[in-house]
Amino acid sequence: MQTQYENYLNGGGTLNYHQFMQQQLNNKVSQEINRRVKDKLRTEGITQILSLPFDKI
Repeated sequence: MQTQYENYLNGGGTLNYHQFMQQQLNNKVSQEINRRVKDKLRTEGITQILSLPFDKI
């Protein structure tokens, strides 16, 4: 991760290391949430995910 941070700084990044790590964690969590939602969409459909009664759509 240190190398990624150095690359980030060399590319003009302005966050300190702690902020950079927090941003990386946020990105990782967001990607995982998006992956799970896509999986659920494929298997359950949007109405099930949103818990909408089918007759209300």
